[in-house]
Amino acid sequence: MPVAPADTSNENIAIEDITLSQCGVVVSDIKTLERRVIEFWTTHISVILSESEEEPSSSLVILKQSFKRALGLIPILGGHVISILTRRCCENLVAVRSVPSQYRALPNKRMPVAPSPFISDVLKPIRTFLTIHDSLKDNPGSQWITEIFRAICTRKTEESLRRLKRGKISAFPLFGSSKTSSQDVDGKEEERVRAQMILDVTALGNDARELGVDINQDNCFQELKAMASVVGKFFSRICEQIKYDDVTIQDIPL
Repeated sequence: MPVAPADTSNENIAIEDITLSQCGVVVSDIKTLERRVIEFWTTHISVILSESEEEPSSSLVILKQSFKRALGLIPILGGHVISILTRRCCENLVAVRSVPSQYRALPNKRMPVAPSPFISDVLKPIRTFLTIHDSLKDNPGSQWITEIFRAICTRKTEESLRRLKRGKISAFPLFGSSKTSSQDVDGKEEERVRAQMILDVTALGNDARELGVDINQDNCFQELKAMASVVGKFFSRICEQIKYDDVTIQDIPL
């Protein structure tokens, strides 16, 4: 699902919060009503019908069909939830673009051993929504979470590919852009950025797993993970051969 353009005004955020709340409540009410009616039919009505009907199950089929229109609203409402949460999650990835400059500013430049602090906030909008609407966590929440996560991974992978196809080398092409001149290139520095990138992608996957996403079977995440690995190998050659700021990808032997 395409991610809507960001509008971070307080008014728009408030409107989105109301939309998320209303969609969550309506979906929860529809599912609760269906469950309770079916339970009442099973424990009370079916007992009476079994005495007068040969196949009381036919009445259950009719009863379930009566919920068809109401249940049809769930995908529509879910679409609004997915769109808003996807955009909010993607907005939390903006901080990734500052990683290279942060490393250059550090006085003690050690190899990273932990993911960037902001990674834990990427999927925070999902966790917040499910905390409020806990009854939706398994169904249809699990489907929504997977769709949102896949959209995030796909968006970041596509952005990385576009940068590589344009041929401009950047210090952190997976998530952001940072121009580098020949004087600024430092092999160890690039190694640190690359290591941080892999740690961040791994942490993002772990957060998604905690929310119920099967990351091992998710093609979008596997593509993002592979992109991190490819960019890592790409960097090792760039650090040795880059000469000018406008070096293109075709100049580097792969």
